[in-house]
Amino acid sequence: MEMDRWYHIQLEVRAAQPSDTSDYWAILRLADANDQVIEQKFLGFDAEVVEGFAPLRIGKAADTAPVAGAYPPFFKGFYDNILIYNYPAGQLPLQNITSIDDNQQTVPLVYELYQNYPNPFNPITEIRFTLPKSEKVKLVIYDVLGRKVNQLIDASMSSGRHVALWNGTDDYGNPVASGVYFYRLESKNFTQAKKMILMK
Repeated sequence: MEMDRWYHIQLEVRAAQPSDTSDYWAILRLADANDQVIEQKFLGFDAEVVEGFAPLRIGKAADTAPVAGAYPPFFKGFYDNILIYNYPAGQLPLQNITSIDDNQQTVPLVYELYQNYPNPFNPITEIRFTLPKSEKVKLVIYDVLGRKVNQLIDASMSSGRHVALWNGTDDYGNPVASGVYFYRLESKNFTQAKKMILMK
């Protein structure tokens, strides 16, 4: 997982079928903001399920780090919109996922350019994309006349999921006017553009 990105995390613990080898299943699903699955894991166990009442902690605290000061004593990210529900997560499937002991990624990476979020936006928006391999990419903002407004990225990047933020300014840091803009991701083997709206 990366900082400054939205994720959907579902954890479901349920009783197994009578024919299963375990009494219970715990299934964990990690998906992106568009509900595209990044990884899923499951674990079968026989111990009785006990409801806990300890406070929920998100992130790592400095006093629990293996080495003093290894982790910051705060969580950096979108911490203002967390919803926690105590009901089954829709019977997450056990097929086509790996066990909790298997570290292989279950979903291969492909080229993807996601819709910016939020959209419309003011004053900042997030642009996410995925690269299946390391390569040089460009991420450029254009106005409706096709003129370059801001070049957010022009660099070699590793494979994986990435995020760029645009704060509604041009290459010189000047605020741009409200209206429709386009962002374009370009690499040697992939090019795609999407529309977004800046509303002040």
